[in-house]
Formats: sequence, C-alpha cells, structure tokens
Amino acid sequence: MKTCRWLVIPVILLFFTSFTFAQKIGVKIGASLADISYVSEGENFNDDLKIRAGFHAGLLAEMPLSEKLAVELGLIINQKGYRMSGSEEEDGYNYSYSGSASVIYADIPLNIKAYFELENDMKVFATVGPYVGAGVLGNSKYKITVDGESESDSEKLVFGSDEDSDFKRLDYGVGVGVGVAMEKLQFGINYNYGLANIAPGGDADNKFSNRVIGISLSYFLK
Repeated sequence: MKTCRWLVIPVILLFFTSFTFAQKIGVKIGASLADISYVSEGENFNDDLKIRAGFHAGLLAEMPLSEKLAVELGLIINQKGYRMSGSEEEDGYNYSYSGSASVIYADIPLNIKAYFELENDMKVFATVGPYVGAGVLGNSKYKITVDGESESDSEKLVFGSDEDSDFKRLDYGVGVGVGVAMEKLQFGINYNYGLANIAPGGDADNKFSNRVIGISLSYFLK
C-alpha cells in the first residue's frame, strides 16, 4: 500500500499542476471491454475468462509540443475486471458455474499524441504511452449449480499483497490508441496492456494482468 501511495500521489499532483500549462482541457467518457490474463505455473487459463463490459470517465489535459505533436495527461476512472462461465460433468454430477469481478481503478495515462490533417478541419490522431493506476474498490459475484441446485454469493474485493487479498492495488502498463478529432470533439479507441502482476501473495508462478479496450468520446473545453 505504501509503494502504491508513493507512486500514485505524485503523479496525481503532476496531473493537476499540468492544468496550469495545458492548452486544451477536456472531459472523456466511454465504454470499456476488460478481461484479465491469467497464467499459473506456466499454464494459460485465458480461455476460461471472458470480456466484461464497463465504463470509464475522467479529465484530460493536452500540452502541445509542436504543430502536430502533443503530450496528453489523463485522470480516468476505469472499470476493469472479467467474467467467467462454464459447465462440466464429473462423477455423475452435472454442474455449471459463472462469476465476475468488477474493479474500479483510478488510472493516470501519459501519452504522446500525434495529429494528422485531413480535409474539412478534421484530423486523425494516434497515441502511445504508459499508464499507472490504483484500485479503488471492487466486488465479485459467483453462482454454482449442481444438478439443478444453485448457490450464489457476492463480496467486496480486498486489495493487498498478502495471500488473503484478492488483487494488488497498484496497476501499470502501456497503451496505444487511434481516433478522429473534429474541432472540440474527439472519438477514439485505445488498448491498455497491463504489465503489473496484480495477483497477491508474491508468487511469481501465478500472474494476473489487466487488459482493457476503451471506446470513448472526448469534449475539450478550451
């Protein structure tokens, strides 16, 4: 937790300081399609996990470097997580399961943004850069059915590094994106590839990493 605090708080302060120098300040909203890459002892379990739809919303500050290049800093509330479901037959019993986890992160992406001119005051742009984020809150749900008898439950997620936790709080990775800009409006698609192992317990053989596709609309106030 202390490591997360010392990394995230200075970046948040940098974000708000950047508003003083930003030429463009905007708001961003959109949909997120998230899942988790899960590898345990060299075995890939990604086929067991499915995409979970969510949302994201936040603020952007854009500072020009040249006529076609800019630095874009964001503070984005981003819903990540995953879904899972399946069914099996074992020892004469038929059972099925389903579950999901929803995790709200405060992400701070720092991107280099390149603009390319089109006709009629329209531009296309591409972005690339790192992000750092902190898990704020989350919950999980599951349902198990055995021969028609069902059991379900839900619980709040616990952030931490010990084995009793669900996920580590700190997340970081890299992102790429493309989009179209029309005056104050921008439409974009981006992909964030998590590099952090958010699995608790310090077991290097057990790795969870976030993967998120974002589809967003941004409106710049100035």
